[in-house]
Amino acid sequence: MRTILALLMFAVACTHSPINRYESSTPDEKAHFKKVMLPFSPGTHFKISQGAFGRWSHHDAGHEYTWDFDVRYGTLVLAVESGTVIQVWEPNAGGGCDPKYNDSPHNVQVEQADGTVAQYTHVQSLVKVGQKVSRGQPIAATAKNGFICTPQLDFTVFRDRDHTFLKGHPRNIPLLFYGLPDGGMAHEVFDGEAEATPQSP
Repeated sequence: MRTILALLMFAVACTHSPINRYESSTPDEKAHFKKVMLPFSPGTHFKISQGAFGRWSHHDAGHEYTWDFDVRYGTLVLAVESGTVIQVWEPNAGGGCDPKYNDSPHNVQVEQADGTVAQYTHVQSLVKVGQKVSRGQPIAATAKNGFICTPQLDFTVFRDRDHTFLKGHPRNIPLLFYGLPDGGMAHEVFDGEAEATPQSP
Protein backbone atom coordinates (compact mmCIF):
# COMPACT_ATOMS: atom_id res chain seq x y z
CA MET A 1 0.00 0.00 0.00
CA ARG A 2 2.82 2.40 0.90
CA THR A 3 4.55 1.62 -2.39
CA ILE A 4 1.40 2.41 -4.37
CA LEU A 5 0.92 5.65 -2.44
CA ALA A 6 4.54 6.67 -3.05
CA LEU A 7 4.17 5.98 -6.78
CA LEU A 8 0.98 8.04 -6.94
CA MET A 9 2.66 10.96 -5.16
CA PHE A 10 5.63 10.75 -7.55
CA ALA A 11 3.29 10.75 -10.55
CA VAL A 12 1.45 13.81 -9.26
CA ALA A 13 4.74 15.64 -8.61
CA CYS A 14 5.95 14.87 -12.13
CA THR A 15 2.66 16.05 -13.60
CA HIS A 16 3.00 19.43 -11.89
CA SER A 17 6.77 19.87 -12.41
CA PRO A 18 7.54 22.56 -15.00
CA ILE A 19 9.22 21.33 -18.15
CA ASN A 20 12.62 22.87 -18.84
CA ARG A 21 12.32 23.74 -22.53
CA TYR A 22 16.09 24.04 -22.90
CA GLU A 23 17.02 20.76 -21.21
CA SER A 24 14.26 18.89 -23.06
CA SER A 25 14.97 20.39 -26.50
CA THR A 26 14.98 18.01 -29.46
CA PRO A 27 17.95 17.46 -31.81
CA ASP A 28 16.11 19.47 -34.48
CA GLU A 29 15.65 22.38 -32.07
CA LYS A 30 19.29 22.22 -30.94
CA ALA A 31 20.40 22.43 -34.57
CA HIS A 32 19.05 26.01 -34.62
CA PHE A 33 20.61 27.14 -31.33
CA LYS A 34 23.35 29.74 -31.63
CA LYS A 35 26.77 28.29 -30.71
CA VAL A 36 29.43 30.45 -29.08
CA MET A 37 32.71 30.01 -27.25
CA LEU A 38 32.85 30.04 -23.48
CA PRO A 39 33.48 33.56 -22.13
CA PHE A 40 36.66 32.58 -20.26
CA SER A 41 40.33 31.96 -20.90
CA PRO A 42 41.41 28.33 -21.48
CA GLY A 43 41.85 26.49 -18.19
CA THR A 44 39.48 28.74 -16.21
CA HIS A 45 37.50 26.65 -13.74
CA PHE A 46 33.77 27.38 -13.56
CA LYS A 47 30.49 25.91 -12.40
CA ILE A 48 27.08 26.57 -13.93
CA SER A 49 25.19 27.28 -10.74
CA GLN A 50 22.03 28.15 -12.64
CA GLY A 51 21.13 27.55 -16.24
CA ALA A 52 18.32 28.25 -18.68
CA PHE A 53 14.92 27.96 -16.95
CA GLY A 54 16.87 27.59 -13.70
CA ARG A 55 15.75 26.25 -10.36
CA TRP A 56 15.45 29.65 -8.65
CA SER A 57 15.06 32.25 -11.37
CA HIS A 58 15.55 32.64 -15.14
CA HIS A 59 11.82 32.14 -15.62
CA ASP A 60 10.61 35.65 -16.43
CA ALA A 61 10.12 36.58 -20.08
CA GLY A 62 13.36 37.45 -21.82
CA HIS A 63 15.51 36.01 -19.05
CA GLU A 64 14.94 32.29 -19.62
CA TYR A 65 18.10 31.63 -21.62
CA THR A 66 20.57 32.97 -19.08
CA TRP A 67 23.50 31.24 -17.40
CA ASP A 68 25.26 31.93 -14.10
CA PHE A 69 28.89 30.87 -14.39
CA ASP A 70 30.44 30.72 -10.91
CA VAL A 71 34.03 31.98 -11.11
CA ARG A 72 36.26 33.95 -8.75
CA TYR A 73 36.05 37.74 -8.61
CA GLY A 74 38.64 39.19 -10.96
CA THR A 75 38.27 36.42 -13.56
CA LEU A 76 38.85 37.75 -17.08
CA VAL A 77 35.75 37.71 -19.28
CA LEU A 78 36.27 37.20 -23.02
CA ALA A 79 34.06 38.27 -25.93
CA VAL A 80 32.33 35.15 -27.22
CA GLU A 81 32.15 36.70 -30.70
CA SER A 82 33.57 39.75 -32.42
CA GLY A 83 31.44 42.88 -32.46
CA THR A 84 30.93 46.43 -31.24
CA VAL A 85 30.40 47.51 -27.64
CA ILE A 86 26.99 49.22 -27.47
CA GLN A 87 26.63 49.55 -23.71
CA VAL A 88 28.79 49.81 -20.61
CA TRP A 89 26.51 50.17 -17.58
CA GLU A 90 28.40 50.87 -14.36
CA PRO A 91 26.29 52.73 -11.77
CA ASN A 92 28.85 51.98 -9.02
CA ALA A 93 26.05 51.52 -6.48
CA GLY A 94 27.66 48.59 -4.69
CA GLY A 95 26.73 44.95 -4.54
CA GLY A 96 26.00 42.01 -2.29
CA CYS A 97 23.50 39.30 -1.40
CA ASP A 98 20.61 41.71 -0.91
CA PRO A 99 17.69 42.55 -3.26
CA LYS A 100 18.38 46.26 -2.67
CA TYR A 101 21.19 45.88 -5.23
CA ASN A 102 18.87 44.37 -7.85
CA ASP A 103 19.01 47.40 -10.16
CA SER A 104 22.75 48.06 -9.96
CA PRO A 105 24.65 45.18 -11.61
CA HIS A 106 27.34 46.38 -13.99
CA ASN A 107 27.15 44.98 -17.50
CA VAL A 108 28.73 45.17 -20.92
CA GLN A 109 26.77 44.60 -24.13
CA VAL A 110 28.39 43.66 -27.44
CA GLU A 111 26.43 43.70 -30.70
CA GLN A 112 27.70 40.80 -32.78
CA ALA A 113 27.94 40.39 -36.56
CA ASP A 114 24.57 38.62 -36.83
CA GLY A 115 22.81 41.39 -34.92
CA THR A 116 22.51 39.47 -31.65
CA VAL A 117 23.65 41.21 -28.45
CA ALA A 118 25.76 39.42 -25.84
CA GLN A 119 25.41 40.75 -22.30
CA TYR A 120 28.04 40.13 -19.62
CA THR A 121 26.81 41.02 -16.10
CA HIS A 122 28.48 41.46 -12.67
CA VAL A 123 31.67 42.76 -14.25
CA GLN A 124 34.08 45.65 -14.32
CA SER A 125 34.51 46.82 -17.90
CA LEU A 126 37.81 46.90 -19.78
CA VAL A 127 36.20 48.45 -22.88
CA LYS A 128 34.16 51.50 -23.84
CA VAL A 129 31.06 52.16 -25.94
CA GLY A 130 31.79 52.17 -29.67
CA GLN A 131 34.90 50.03 -29.33
CA LYS A 132 35.38 47.12 -31.74
CA VAL A 133 36.27 43.87 -30.00
CA SER A 134 37.51 40.57 -31.35
CA ARG A 135 36.35 37.10 -30.44
CA GLY A 136 38.35 35.91 -27.43
CA GLN A 137 39.44 39.43 -26.43
CA PRO A 138 39.28 40.29 -22.70
CA ILE A 139 36.47 42.83 -22.29
CA ALA A 140 35.84 42.76 -18.54
CA ALA A 141 36.62 41.09 -15.22
CA THR A 142 34.07 39.66 -12.83
CA ALA A 143 33.31 41.91 -9.85
CA LYS A 144 31.00 42.30 -6.85
CA ASN A 145 28.20 44.56 -8.02
CA GLY A 146 24.43 44.26 -8.15
CA PHE A 147 22.43 41.53 -6.40
CA ILE A 148 25.06 38.81 -6.19
CA CYS A 149 25.43 36.10 -3.54
CA THR A 150 28.23 34.09 -5.19
CA PRO A 151 31.10 35.37 -7.36
CA GLN A 152 29.91 34.76 -10.91
CA LEU A 153 29.31 35.97 -14.44
CA ASP A 154 25.69 36.25 -15.53
CA PHE A 155 25.63 35.71 -19.31
CA THR A 156 22.95 35.87 -21.99
CA VAL A 157 22.52 36.72 -25.68
CA PHE A 158 19.57 38.84 -26.82
CA ARG A 159 17.91 38.44 -30.21
CA ASP A 160 18.89 41.99 -31.23
CA ARG A 161 19.45 45.46 -29.79
CA ASP A 162 15.69 46.13 -29.82
CA HIS A 163 15.04 43.21 -27.46
CA THR A 164 17.30 43.94 -24.49
CA PHE A 165 16.12 44.72 -20.94
CA LEU A 166 16.46 48.47 -21.44
CA LYS A 167 13.98 48.31 -24.33
CA GLY A 168 11.31 46.93 -22.02
CA HIS A 169 10.53 43.74 -23.95
CA PRO A 170 13.66 41.53 -23.76
CA ARG A 171 14.03 38.36 -25.81
CA ASN A 172 17.07 36.19 -25.32
CA ILE A 173 17.95 33.08 -27.29
CA PRO A 174 19.06 29.49 -26.57
CA LEU A 175 22.79 28.81 -26.78
CA LEU A 176 25.28 26.01 -27.14
CA PHE A 177 28.90 26.42 -26.03
CA TYR A 178 32.02 25.04 -27.70
CA GLY A 179 33.94 22.87 -25.27
CA LEU A 180 30.94 21.62 -23.28
CA PRO A 181 29.77 17.98 -23.52
CA ASP A 182 26.44 16.86 -24.95
CA GLY A 183 26.89 18.93 -28.10
CA GLY A 184 27.56 22.12 -26.15
CA MET A 185 24.50 22.05 -23.87
CA ALA A 186 25.11 24.26 -20.82
CA HIS A 187 23.53 22.03 -18.20
CA GLU A 188 22.89 23.42 -14.74
CA VAL A 189 25.47 22.22 -12.14
CA PHE A 190 28.11 21.45 -14.81
CA ASP A 191 31.50 21.79 -13.12
CA GLY A 192 34.68 21.92 -15.22
CA GLU A 193 37.19 24.05 -17.09
CA ALA A 194 37.21 26.04 -20.31
CA GLU A 195 38.98 24.17 -23.09
CA ALA A 196 42.77 24.11 -23.10
CA THR A 197 42.67 25.48 -26.66
CA PRO A 198 40.46 28.29 -28.02
CA GLN A 199 37.07 27.06 -29.19
CA SER A 200 36.22 27.40 -32.86
CA PRO A 201 32.90 27.77 -34.66
